[in-house]
Amino acid sequence: MTQTMRWRRIAPLVATALLALGACRQSKNAVQLPAADPSTTAATSAPGAAAGNEANAPSGALGAEQPTLGASPAVRRGGATAARGLTFNGNTEAFRRSTLAPQVGGVVARVLAREGERVRRGAALVVIETASFALRLRGAEAARAVARAQRDAVMVEWRKLSQLVKARAVPPSQYDTINAQLRTAEAAVAQADVGVALAQHDLANTVVRAPFDAMVTRRLIDPGEYAAVMPPTPLLTVEEIDTLELRVQVPETAMAQVPVGTPIEARFSAIGRSVSARIARVVPALDPATRSLSAIAELPNADHGLRPGMFAEVRVLTAPAPGAP
Repeated sequence: MTQTMRWRRIAPLVATALLALGACRQSKNAVQLPAADPSTTAATSAPGAAAGNEANAPSGALGAEQPTLGASPAVRRGGATAARGLTFNGNTEAFRRSTLAPQVGGVVARVLAREGERVRRGAALVVIETASFALRLRGAEAARAVARAQRDAVMVEWRKLSQLVKARAVPPSQYDTINAQLRTAEAAVAQADVGVALAQHDLANTVVRAPFDAMVTRRLIDPGEYAAVMPPTPLLTVEEIDTLELRVQVPETAMAQVPVGTPIEARFSAIGRSVSARIARVVPALDPATRSLSAIAELPNADHGLRPGMFAEVRVLTAPAPGAP
């Protein structure tokens, strides 16, 4: 009886202690959550709710992305906006390039052009010694004079026999003979005329002239050297740079997107200059080594700010075809 009464007195105290111990353990094991961030609340909301909010938002609602009028189409790459288009590498080339060689062989007397010098069409660039060619011309003119004198002599005889044949004073066979001699003399004169023309042509070709307005880029001979015709001796290299060609290497996977007339923008990083142009020609043959073709644009270069051989980053100003990489 005494033990039962003691247990009744102790039992409430034991229960109270157990409850306090359990509450203490729960408070130690509880996870402390950070305060809610308003900026992340919308991101953690349900997808259906977000879609509903976007659908119900007005056109001018704050946070809605609105297209900019006049802006080029763009694609989102890694969080940055890039204009649609294709970028390739290109190099400039002279519109025309010629390595001059002599038309007649001889010793070079003078070189009148220097590297980097601007020359006009028809300007004298290299002069070959003319003494031997002048003598040849004099010899051809003398041969022509002899041929003409012989023709004149035969002409006098022909006229006499023509009158005698009409009077039947000489046989016709004699007239036929003089008539053949006259034709031979006239052919000799024509041949002499050709000889004189050739000698004059050779004498004129002792001066090598610029074939077009150009810039002298290389000087390959000096006075005193012999310039041969076969094999031809290179004298000078000239290039036309008033207009340059920009050759763009286009891989075969993108060749359908760069037809003739496609607008491009060429960026020359070396001089900080950009030039706009259009594709003028496309070379249809692919390079088997690089699997690419050449698209060529023509760049006006009146100020000669661009030079042949410059590197350019070429951006094709056209949207890629659907499904293209």
